Amino acid sequence: MSNSRMIVPALCAGVFVVGTSEYPVAGLLPQVGTSLHLSVGTAGQAVTVYALDVVIGGPR
Repeated sequence: MSNSRMIVPALCAGVFVVGTSEYPVAGLLPQVGTSLHLSVGTAGQAVTVYALDVVIGGPR
């Protein structure tokens, strides 16, 4: 494969990873909250803030 044909799959993989990176953390919110001495709701807000940052600061 030439370099130009590899760009699109690489970009798609990057978008997928960035777009789905907050999902694994959602299942671990109780453990994250406990280890950081936060409530589950506060730990969940950290995931929400990250997701909003991705939406606002992501490439357009």
